[in-house]
Amino acid sequence: MRNRFGMVRVAALIAPIVLLGGCPGGPPDPEAARGWQGRRPNVLLVSVDTLRADYLAEAAFLSRLAEEGRLFTNAYASSNWTLPSHVSLFTSRPYVEHNLPGPETEAPHAEARIPMEWPTLAEVLRGAGYATFATTEGGWLNPRYGLAAGFDRFERSSPMLNGGNAVFEKHLGLVGDFVEAGDRKPFFLFVHTYWVHDYYVNSTEYHDLLTDDDAPYAALGNLLDTVAPEDRD
Repeated sequence: MRNRFGMVRVAALIAPIVLLGGCPGGPPDPEAARGWQGRRPNVLLVSVDTLRADYLAEAAFLSRLAEEGRLFTNAYASSNWTLPSHVSLFTSRPYVEHNLPGPETEAPHAEARIPMEWPTLAEVLRGAGYATFATTEGGWLNPRYGLAAGFDRFERSSPMLNGGNAVFEKHLGLVGDFVEAGDRKPFFLFVHTYWVHDYYVNSTEYHDLLTDDDAPYAALGNLLDTVAPEDRD
């Protein structure tokens, strides 16, 4: 993809979901965002669901990118799972404030939704003149929770359980089409993937390493082998 995106300058935010957290100082300020008019970079936000932060150091490209910008090493998640962590990411509100979904509710948390009066990151950037686009792998990244607010386009692909490589290639294709079709507006691009999420459960090479001491894990089986394709979601 180097040739396709090599000339695009971005401010990249790499967000392993275990580190996602709200920013101090309350929700985003649309007026402050408008102050960027003279120096607005493109913004790329990548959410790698369940990726451990220490493993980012093994990604050479990300390490080089961090050297060119600002690296935050003391960031904490507002929650221990996907939906409330992304609510915090988009609203800058900690879980103890937004309480979405509430601890008393049960999946699929049909009543949970970001209040319309809360500005989201995408809404603030769109209000500042940005084109906004998201490509996600669905699951808890569902528009019904209000996560699509502010995005000009919000795509949901099948999750990694239906084939990590194919799904991620689809992300890249959608990103490429969005960037190449863009006008002179700066853009905000959000990419979310579950690729890391079930990697060990869904990889035969790791099942081959299990011993008798790992019986509880071996009993899980390989989901790709034991679950019918139409049921994998």
